[in-house]
Amino acid sequence: MTEIQDTPEASFPLRAASPGETVVIVSLQGGKSFHDRLLAMGLKPGARLEVIQNRGGGRVLVDHRGSRFFLGGGMAHKVQVTLVQGESQ
Repeated sequence: MTEIQDTPEASFPLRAASPGETVVIVSLQGGKSFHDRLLAMGLKPGARLEVIQNRGGGRVLVDHRGSRFFLGGGMAHKVQVTLVQGESQ
């Protein structure tokens, strides 16, 4: 069984997630165009992502339901997530 850490202290920017971790989007911290862009990709609060690649300050590659997306470092910093315990690879 997996457990989602949903306390405010447990949320962090997607940019800080490590490859192999499974996270859930908690909130989006950008403006309307940022929200619209992510929503068009299906990335919204509650969406589960697997972090495929994260090179620190650069782009973050995530998998969402079989589709892979690169998010720039600035975008990844605006996506707040929580770690799903028991699903890291």
